[in-house]
Amino acid sequence: MRKRIWSLCIALVLCLGLLPYMTAPASAAASEISVGSVTLSGSAEAPAYATTDEEGAVTIDGAGEDSYNVKWDGSTLTLKDANIVASYDGVAYTASTSSSLTITLDGENTISAEGLGLNLFNREVTQSVINGSGSLTVSGSSFGIRTKNDLTISGTEVTVTGETSNGISANGNIEISNGATIHAQGSSGIYSLSGTVNM
Repeated sequence: MRKRIWSLCIALVLCLGLLPYMTAPASAAASEISVGSVTLSGSAEAPAYATTDEEGAVTIDGAGEDSYNVKWDGSTLTLKDANIVASYDGVAYTASTSSSLTITLDGENTISAEGLGLNLFNREVTQSVINGSGSLTVSGSSFGIRTKNDLTISGTEVTVTGETSNGISANGNIEISNGATIHAQGSSGIYSLSGTVNM
């Protein structure tokens, strides 16, 4: 009797294995980015929002589509009159798969960090773009802006300071385009390890 029940269970498992798989509808997975001391998880369908205060603290409390200084949709970080003061990196993006990152500036934005101002130093981030009609003043105790691959700054104004290292540092190409204005200070203001700087 026991063998018969065991055989029936095995047959049932084998039959279930022949059924077509049922899958849930595909949706874009949320992607994470750290802004100040807050980690935002957002996607194009469900962006994440945060506000900043005069002291540079970042919070998600009370933030939404109609009231935000920071918006993250999984591939674009929008800074809108944001003031970010960080005890480590100001903004840090660590992608798990190959991706690009856009930072869009709206209004006057400030990042002051005890680590890196913008830490985009990840091999999966193949292209970083900073654009928009606003401006960004960013400083880090080491690098101001650091990226592993290519960086484009387009049509915006960026003032960047690397207190003990480069202002802007990329392992790939650095492209300054569409009338962008750059003020960069550091051991080297703008530095490309293995690419070119085009202005």
